[in-house]
Parts: sequence; structure tokens; C-alpha cells
Amino acid sequence: MAPLQIVFLLLFPAVITLGLRRFRKLNFLSPILLCYLAGFIVANFSVVDRSLSTTISEISVPLAIPLLLFSTHITRWLRLAKKTILSFLLVIFSALASAFAFGMLFSSRIDEFWKISGMLVGVYTGGTPNLMAIGLSLGVRQETFVLVHTADSLIGGLYIIFLLFAAKPLLQKFLPPFQSVETDTADDCLADKEESFRLLPVKTKLGQGAASLGLAAVIVALSLGVSHLLTGTITVGAVILIVTTLGIAGSFIAKLRRACTPYALGQYLLLIFSLAVGSTIDLQEILTASPVIFLFTAAVMLGAILIHLILAALIRIDVDTTLITSTAGIYGPPFVVPVAAVLKNREVLAPGLLCGLVGYAVGNYLGLFMAYILSSLLL
Repeated sequence: MAPLQIVFLLLFPAVITLGLRRFRKLNFLSPILLCYLAGFIVANFSVVDRSLSTTISEISVPLAIPLLLFSTHITRWLRLAKKTILSFLLVIFSALASAFAFGMLFSSRIDEFWKISGMLVGVYTGGTPNLMAIGLSLGVRQETFVLVHTADSLIGGLYIIFLLFAAKPLLQKFLPPFQSVETDTADDCLADKEESFRLLPVKTKLGQGAASLGLAAVIVALSLGVSHLLTGTITVGAVILIVTTLGIAGSFIAKLRRACTPYALGQYLLLIFSLAVGSTIDLQEILTASPVIFLFTAAVMLGAILIHLILAALIRIDVDTTLITSTAGIYGPPFVVPVAAVLKNREVLAPGLLCGLVGYAVGNYLGLFMAYILSSLLL
């Protein structure tokens, strides 16, 4: 059954991707969540090798991180309008403050509170890749991981509805209006990467994919070697940080940064990860899990959002910049495009995407920092 399971884990994400593309009315569904669900159903209604799924999940995340980070443009981000950078720094501060405060509050009720706090800092400054990487680094239990991601998806779903339908009319009563500022919006800022990838010839996709995946594999191998050299063993946390650093370094290669395929391939590896993790979950473990994890996750997310909005109002950051940087922090780049469209402001698109990519870059550092701070203070 192992070969069949491997084929399923590697290819079924393509079925979900193509299905969502074919039935556009279902685009509101998260492909990552659908992969979790598919893996969960298969694992609980058929026979799977959970150890094999675990191995594939542990391989996919380190490979995905550099592929996603190759698109980051740090120097362009630093040239954005000062209020954009300030607003995103407030997003980061708000996530750290909320995770720290609620981590302290829930420390006596959840045994993995410090790990969950780190994961939530990662996801609310970067995105799902950071949530996955930090959880893997800290050895979070699979059932905890799924509960955290499920809670994040549910609460996040409500917030994206607010962003798309009610946020600007409500918040423009408290925040100043957007004023046009010229920014560098060259075409390698990820704005059209997904569409450009679809238009590439198959031969080009395969060539870029093989080259970028090979480079990602080299980065992972180097990270494993450096971790072993420095610590005498292979530490997952060290490997993730080294992979992140080398991925950022690769983004300074213009040809690599502008390529469409690495980012698309990194996103696909995240779907493989989600499917693999879903196929390791036992329904009985979920049913007996504490609902406190849902409450903890919701509290951290809502706290981070509210702190950011309050600080933005105090500093007088305009409504469009506040909302687009909040989107970049809470969701990462994928949701920046629809929110910018709802705001009817093309100027915030490139800055929002860049903030999301920078969040990918710093999320792992910040999440692990928060986890170890709470661990050292309370354990």
C-alpha cells in the first residue's frame, strides 16, 4: 500500500487545485483546509501508514520554505512609504504582544501553550508556512497542530468576511483616508506570479521547477550539515532557521526572485504537507481534545487584530494601509489581492504583497523567539 499512498499524497493536491480552478464559485474554500480534510477522511475510513505520512510532511515543509522565500524583495520593501512599513511593524508587535499575554494567561490550562504561542506568532506575522514550520520545529503533537489550524481557519474565515464586506466603511470613521504615494511596483513583486505561472509553457515550468527544487534540496542539505556541525546533532529548529536564512539569501538573485515556478511549487508542497498531516490524525484523539485550544487561538488572533487597529488609530495610519498590512500579517500574500480589489486601491497591492513576503521571512524567527521566551519564563 505504501506506493499507492505516496502517489495519493503527491498527486491529490493537484486534483484539488484543478477542481477549484474549474469551479470558480468554490474559490472561497481554502485548498489547504480541503487537503487536511481529505487526508483526515482517508486516514479514518481506510488503512494508511501514518509513519509514512509523517515522514512526507517533515520533508515537504523545509523544501517549501526557500521556494516561497525566493520571491521576497527585502530591499524594495525597505523603500516603501514609511507608514506602510510602520503599519506592518505594528502588525508584528501586536501579534507578539497578544501571543505573550494570552500565553501567560492560558499557561496553566494547555501543556503546549508556549509552542502554540510561537505557532500563532508565526502565522499572524507571516502565514501558514510559518505555522507549519514552527510546529514542526517545536515538535507539536499532530492533534494539537490540527486543532490550532482549524481554529485559525474558522476565526480567520470570519475576519476575511469582515475585511471584504464591512471593514473599510466601519474603520474609515476612525482612521484617516488613503493619500496616494508613489512606490516602486516593478513586475517582480508577486502581483501576477500565479497567473504568469499558468501561462508558462510546460517545458519552462518543468525546467524551472527542477532547478528550483534542486536548489531547495541543496539548501536543506546544507542546513542539516550546519546544524550537525554546530550542535553535534540535527535540531529541527536550527534547520528551519538556517533554511529560512538561506531562502532569504536566494531572494537576492534577481533571476531566481522573478521566476514564477518556485513560488507555485512551494505552495504545492504546502498542500502535500497538509494532506500528509491530515492522514496522520486519529478521530478519537480529536474528539477527546480540549476546546480550550480553540479559545486560545481565537483570543490571540482577535487580540492581535484589535491591538493593531488601536495603534494604527493612535498613530493616524490611513485606513487602506492599515487593512492591507493587517491582511498581509494575518493571511500572508494570497488574500492581499482580493482585499486590495475591495478597497479599490491598486496602489496598496504591491506593498501588501511585499509585506506578506517579508512576513514569511521573519515569521519563523519571531515565532521561535516567542516560544522560547515563554518556555524560559514559565516552565
